[in-house]
Amino acid sequence: MKVNEIQTRSTPTAAVLLMLGHKITRTIYRDHAGSLLCFDASARPDFDKFVSTKKYVDALLAEADGLR
Repeated sequence: MKVNEIQTRSTPTAAVLLMLGHKITRTIYRDHAGSLLCFDASARPDFDKFVSTKKYVDALLAEADGLR
């Protein structure tokens, strides 16, 4: 792994990073666990914000499901 490189198998995560203008720097092909898409470390703030927002939305939906 390159220093501070972002690696993801998540299609939504990769799509958001691409939409925000980040470029895929390389693809890691793995037979045992599927391939990874890699982004430069400059994607870190957007990656962190996306993950944080996704956790928040997941929690809202889990809470709403509990209210049924």
